[in-house]
Amino acid sequence: MSIRKLKLKSKAKKVIRIKNLSRKKLRKVLKYRNKKNKNMYVKYFTKYKKRKRTELSRIFRLLDYKKFYKKPSILVNGTAIIQIPEIFCFSKNAYETIDIIKEVAYACKNNLNIIIDHSKCQYLDLGASTVMDVLIMEYKAKIKVLRMHKSIRGKLSENTKVNDILKFSGIVKHLGLNKDLSNELELLSLKKNEKPGALSTEIIEYYQRCLATKGLELTEQGELFFGDMLGEVLTNCKDHGGENSQWYAMGHYITKEGNISLIIFNFGQTIFEGLNNKMTSEETVRDLENLTNRHIKLFDTKWNKETLWTLYALQSGVSRLKSKEDPTRGTGTIKMIDGFQTLGKKIDGDGNKLNPIMSITSGNVNIVFDGTYNLKEEHVDGGVRKIIAFNKENDLYKLPDEKYVKNIKNYFPGTIITMNFYIDNKYIDLMKKENNNERDDN
Repeated sequence: MSIRKLKLKSKAKKVIRIKNLSRKKLRKVLKYRNKKNKNMYVKYFTKYKKRKRTELSRIFRLLDYKKFYKKPSILVNGTAIIQIPEIFCFSKNAYETIDIIKEVAYACKNNLNIIIDHSKCQYLDLGASTVMDVLIMEYKAKIKVLRMHKSIRGKLSENTKVNDILKFSGIVKHLGLNKDLSNELELLSLKKNEKPGALSTEIIEYYQRCLATKGLELTEQGELFFGDMLGEVLTNCKDHGGENSQWYAMGHYITKEGNISLIIFNFGQTIFEGLNNKMTSEETVRDLENLTNRHIKLFDTKWNKETLWTLYALQSGVSRLKSKEDPTRGTGTIKMIDGFQTLGKKIDGDGNKLNPIMSITSGNVNIVFDGTYNLKEEHVDGGVRKIIAFNKENDLYKLPDEKYVKNIKNYFPGTIITMNFYIDNKYIDLMKKENNNERDDN
């Protein structure tokens, strides 16, 4: 009873206060309150909505749509502890590398504090590092826009080479914690969504700077050769990535060792998704159907339609946009890799040739190039084109070597091309001698 009386008294007092105000005065008060609320909405919400539509959130919208995330194995009081594996690299450990990037994506999606622990890492590839770093940087921008109180911290490795990448090209550098570059390093800083023509020019200029450290340079013909290839690869990143696609490029060169890493990647459609599209030309669709019918009896858990199509897409002259009006499409990616593989070998102290290691990861497919299998001219459909089938016969109608063409059963939402090669005077001098001998023989 006493509680009811108190409620009635409180309600009565409120009614009396309102009645004491004239209707005119009440309208003024309500009008002021509505206007104030409206101004506050414009100030704090509309501004955020405009920012939300910018490129800052495209990646997270895309990753959310693709369901590209995995709950971190260590999650303590709102903090995700991401433990980088001993080998963090697409060409050597693609499955685990993608899992780690998924954990980072989960932490960013759920607005968690993040600790990146590199203490156990002994081999860090620029490609894996950069893909992870891009997500961390986008998350950092998201924290700033939404004014969240979140922290991003990390632990360095016991391996000095890993720490050098982190400090001069990796997460430490990208977060602005280390602004000084090593004198032994030539860096192509992270490029994002630049026009293909302008970006290919920047990459060629970067490669020229790297060559200059060894007293070498590309000829005009060499510049045109690599410029055309890079231009097509970057155009593919832009044209085939789909809605909200984001594409990037970065380079890292250690002058003393002559080791150069170049990475080009995009978040968006995979190679397979790009081909399995209404925009794919009739000629390419017909080729893919014929190839699939020849392989369908061989399909199993390791070899399927996605792996087959991804491998086929790398062959010279294959593109979803190729047509009679534009027959030049579909030559860039494989020619670029072949070019850097040919030029990018090294002769060690014992006189042995060290081959470059390159990889393409797209969707569930990982393809590795280490010089075991090379691009060769083959007679196909009454013509001649360059093929790399990753088998002894170099036959696209036979199964490739599963060591080099793998279905990793771990999806990456886009395509990443990593190239790790050398600039070595001994090897280039040897190439010149071999070319001169061939000319003399002819």
